[in-house]
Amino acid sequence: MRKNPPKKFKKTKHKIAQDSGASVTPTQKAILDTLKYRQIFDCPMLYHQIWSYLISSKPVSEKDFKTSLNDLVEDKKVLCKDAWYSLNKVDYERVEKRKKHAEKLIVQANGVVKYLKHLPWLEMMAVTGSVAAFNADEQSDIDLLIVTKPQRLFLSRLFVVLILKLLGVYWYSQKPAGTICPNILLTSDNLAWDEKNRNIYVANEISLLYPLFSHHNCYFDFLKHNAWVTHYLTNLHIPDYKSQPPAKSDFLGKLTDLIELAVMKIQMLYMKNKKTTEIVSKNLVHFNTHDSASVILNKFEMR
Repeated sequence: MRKNPPKKFKKTKHKIAQDSGASVTPTQKAILDTLKYRQIFDCPMLYHQIWSYLISSKPVSEKDFKTSLNDLVEDKKVLCKDAWYSLNKVDYERVEKRKKHAEKLIVQANGVVKYLKHLPWLEMMAVTGSVAAFNADEQSDIDLLIVTKPQRLFLSRLFVVLILKLLGVYWYSQKPAGTICPNILLTSDNLAWDEKNRNIYVANEISLLYPLFSHHNCYFDFLKHNAWVTHYLTNLHIPDYKSQPPAKSDFLGKLTDLIELAVMKIQMLYMKNKKTTEIVSKNLVHFNTHDSASVILNKFEMR
């Protein structure tokens, strides 16, 4: 698969390196960038996490990585406590509390998914955001990315929303804590992320996906179609495998196509006057009312 060249990172000065008056190597800069990014979310990192999610467009040897990290700790540019690495002091009780709350929300999501995964048009359902990163607070909701079969997105969304509402867990803006928000839906023939929206933020979100179920290797197919993330996260492993061919459409399938078209038109008409920054098309629905990507990327560049 042809990979698009990575977007160049903006050159930013690291306060921690600047204050010390010392220069850093490319590998040290990658480590600092990685910790700096997670610092936005108040997340310290373990050794294997820094290695796995290292923000770098070029390969780094593990020997160089280990030496560079140790040097940064010795130079007091990186803090290390109980195997956790960070750029500043961290409230570890808070970190553990958020981790446990995220685990609780994932258990809750699995309890709901057992009803959803039997819908015939769903290919994959995965948790995203703070819950997938095991960094959820008491006000966190459960964001879901859902992949459907081609030409079944709006039928799938209709039934997913109905089931979530019947179970009393559908997202509610006035009281979002613990609710489920299916905010990204895409079809299995449209898995590659839009090129103009590819960045460090999206790469990290994809790398942290927590699959709740996946049919026909859909999760791995999603990663394969988004292998561009390795231009930002050089150590991320994308499994190599053969995609399963889609099932052929029959008469019943063609009839369902017509129902899908009608349901799509009704939902689009309903959304028309309420639409702000949301993306709605026949093979993608992305409710991004609050543009987290821009906020996070701005914070990352400013640090």
